[in-house]
Amino acid sequence: APGQETLGVGKEVLVPGKACPASGIQPWEERYKEMAQAMGIDPSTNKYVPFDPTEKKFVTNWNQIVLGEREEEGIDFWWLDWQQGEDWIKVAGVNPTFWLNYIFFTNPNHWQRGGADNRGMLLHRWGGLGNHRYQVGFSGDVVPLWQSLDFQVYFTLTASNVAYGFWSHDLGGHITPSPPELYTRWIQWGAFSPIFRTHCTKNANNYRRIWLYPFTYYSVMRRYMALRAALVPYLYTSARQAHDTGVSMLRPMYYDYPEADEAYTYTTQYMFGDHLLVSPITAAMNPTYNSTHKAVWLPPGQDFVSWHSGEVFKTPFVLKRNYTLSEMPVFAAVGTVLPLRTKEDVAVGSSQNNPAALKLIVFVAGGAGTAGTGHVYEDDGVTNSYMNEVVAPASFL
Repeated sequence: APGQETLGVGKEVLVPGKACPASGIQPWEERYKEMAQAMGIDPSTNKYVPFDPTEKKFVTNWNQIVLGEREEEGIDFWWLDWQQGEDWIKVAGVNPTFWLNYIFFTNPNHWQRGGADNRGMLLHRWGGLGNHRYQVGFSGDVVPLWQSLDFQVYFTLTASNVAYGFWSHDLGGHITPSPPELYTRWIQWGAFSPIFRTHCTKNANNYRRIWLYPFTYYSVMRRYMALRAALVPYLYTSARQAHDTGVSMLRPMYYDYPEADEAYTYTTQYMFGDHLLVSPITAAMNPTYNSTHKAVWLPPGQDFVSWHSGEVFKTPFVLKRNYTLSEMPVFAAVGTVLPLRTKEDVAVGSSQNNPAALKLIVFVAGGAGTAGTGHVYEDDGVTNSYMNEVVAPASFL
């Protein structure tokens, strides 16, 4: 549409493969014969090859015969599903979800293939404390309800307490069709969450393609998706800070304001990186006013600027107002210099490429004397070299 950003397709779209491995290797599978022979099973018996991630022989053959072939064809990382539970594993005390996450994330046959030194990447279910080492997580099959969206925000920010800072969710829910208004608010929340990912169960009437929704909703969702793409420099910088400090980019208010009672009662607002305060809309609009009422606590210590309106608010202050479908409560601390990609650099799949230029948004209070800084971090986006580097992000004054 005229005046809208162009979301093209870049060169670096990564391809995931989904694996539901708990049922082992079945006789109808393409590599059954090779796997059966490697495991000492006569293929003519059609006996399935049991799945045992604690047996080195099985894992080695599985990687080389089954998974490795797919990776050579172009699978960049895996999405693991249907392996959770602890009652079927042979080794006492081993959680199969945690163990599989470790195997896939550290698999040298994948990440070090051909002498490479690539970073691990995985999409998986939660395996318990310590699983923050093997990102990214997905939260499972969510029913599309306002209550689900509201809890998802609270759930994600409190996961920071166990260092699990990179949850991804089925934006819009999973089980059934997502109503337009609910899906729009879910997309807005996704734009300001660590991982943006839409998904739903396979069903002819259940889809997450935003262009299939009425234009009123589509146009808002598209704008927030473009904003998400533009935020990549800020997101990547915040991710590096999370790696260095152990503090998640999306975190509860009581991390930064532990002495304030409000930090514990406003449970669906959070800091998103060091500079943005976000409070997603998680309730339906009042049909009389075509808007949703929400109260947002703006903490003391610095004033805040509304991203959408440019209004400056002295703090501490509880802002109570209505938000239309296109509006979302997002605020930046006065003095913030926020690095964004330009419209020309937001093609789908281009996030791994260093942008040709950065757009800087400066949030000021008006008048002279406002001071502030911003930072941006970059690396090669692929290898493990970042783990051995002492990096000083570029600063803007």
